[in-house]
Amino acid sequence: MFYPYKKNIHYGLLSKIIKSYKEACVKYVRQKFNDYEFGWQRSFYDHIIRNEKSLQNIRDYINDNPIKWELDEYNRVIKL
Repeated sequence: MFYPYKKNIHYGLLSKIIKSYKEACVKYVRQKFNDYEFGWQRSFYDHIIRNEKSLQNIRDYINDNPIKWELDEYNRVIKL
């Protein structure tokens, strides 16, 4: 039997999980390293991985992201 309304049972669940994770990380970093400037970007981008090409693109993005941070306009590090 098909229940179309059941699709909405988990509506927003991923957002709640990500929010909780980010809050826990912020609390940990601020306490452990006394870094009260640490924070996360406001939102996140989720993507369904449908094939190997998609998976590889995401892996490349994650791998290259720290390298690109030095050039990012939102990088708050003061460059001397």
